[in-house]
Amino acid sequence: MTAAASAIERHVAIARDAAPLVMARFACRQPVRACLLVSDPGADRSLWMHGTPSAVDHLLNLGCEVFVAELRGCGLSAAAGAPAARGAGDYTTLDVPALVAAARRLCGTPLPLHWIGHRRAVAVALSAAGLDGVVGLDAVPQPGMGSGGGEPAVLLVHGASDARARKDADRVAAMIGARACARQQGASRRTGLIVDGDAAASPWSAVVRWLDSVAAPVPASGAIAA
Repeated sequence: MTAAASAIERHVAIARDAAPLVMARFACRQPVRACLLVSDPGADRSLWMHGTPSAVDHLLNLGCEVFVAELRGCGLSAAAGAPAARGAGDYTTLDVPALVAAARRLCGTPLPLHWIGHRRAVAVALSAAGLDGVVGLDAVPQPGMGSGGGEPAVLLVHGASDARARKDADRVAAMIGARACARQQGASRRTGLIVDGDAAASPWSAVVRWLDSVAAPVPASGAIAA
């Protein structure tokens, strides 16, 4: 299945301040999880659909219902009338809740919902309620980037104890043959796993396996589970 051949629907999520946020839905025939892909405010949404296979293609083939969304002031959301953000707080308190609620509604059946953010688009979701996992990509893997081609760093984030974080880091590292380490993500008290290396011939498979391993929702308070 390719992004071009899959069913694509355009939807608009309305933020609490009435800003329209445009999102595209790529339907999966038998989804087992849903992924909300959000570009850095300075980047274009097309990076998720670039190449054959694209990031969207990979995730569809791995059983993901895929949503590609743009924050206020960006791309199609800006064209629809969403104003530029006054600060990061607009993304965190207005955009993220609206996009998460819209994706959950469109899924119809309860599915684990994960946020995959590019660069700054991950930080805005770290303390969001309603997400089962958050993945941040320093760069979006493109065809030809794996196997010695300079695989980008991957930041995997979820709520867990330090001991579990280390165990998860070791497991992800083993999956993709990379070095890994764990660290705290500031005041949000979420645990981050940084995976760094060239050996991921299929980084999306590793990311999806990791998401499935931490599918239990993070408490809305952001507290680390015992």
